[in-house]
Amino acid sequence: MLDSRKARGMEFFTTDQDGVTLIEPDAEARSRILESVLHSAADYPEVYLTHQRGVVLGYRSGGYLIREEDGEVIGVLSPASIETATQAWTSLATSDFDSLDSLPWRTE
Repeated sequence: MLDSRKARGMEFFTTDQDGVTLIEPDAEARSRILESVLHSAADYPEVYLTHQRGVVLGYRSGGYLIREEDGEVIGVLSPASIETATQAWTSLATSDFDSLDSLPWRTE
C-alpha cells in the first residue's frame, strides 16, 4: 500500500537553522524548529516553512515573520510571537490560505 504522502505528493517542508530539511514534519517537530530561533546562539537565526505553491514563511530572531511568494517578500509581521508564528506555519502546512491571509501582514 502506498504512503498517502507519496500518492498525493509533498505539500510542504521545513528548513532549520542548520539547513536540514524535513518533509511534512508534524506539529511537534514544527514547534521545535520555530522555538530553536528563541534559544539560538547564532547572530541571525532563521527557519523556514515552504509550501508546494511557492509560499514561504520565514521566522527570524527578534520576532520577525516574513511571507514570500515566488521569491518576493509580500508581507511582514513584527513583532510576531512564537504563538503567531506557530499559527501561521500551521495555516500554511494545512493549506489554510484564508487563515494565513487573515493575519495582519504589513506590506510596506
